Amino acid sequence: MIRFLVPSLFLVATASSMAAPPGWHLIWHDEFNGNRIDSTKWSPCERGRSDWNNTMTRAPRCFQIGGGTLKLIGIINDDTTKDPSPFLTGGITSKGKF
Repeated sequence: MIRFLVPSLFLVATASSMAAPPGWHLIWHDEFNGNRIDSTKWSPCERGRSDWNNTMTRAPRCFQIGGGTLKLIGIINDDTTKDPSPFLTGGITSKGKF
């Protein structure tokens, strides 16, 4: 589960199922109860030039959902003829979704 909590203008993501701390209010959450990413809440991260996103991919083998858990997986790219990146990583964003 991912929950987003706000203490005014700050946004915090936590994987804990604990209650929100005093003064914080739950504004959004996802339980990952299905077998695929909910596209109304999430989009795969696009590849970019920054260190954090220069190996992002939409390849299904880099995403795994089950038992209420989302796993974002990094792998060695075994076919650099299709994609020159030596590694591939899964990533999601909720930008523009809520």
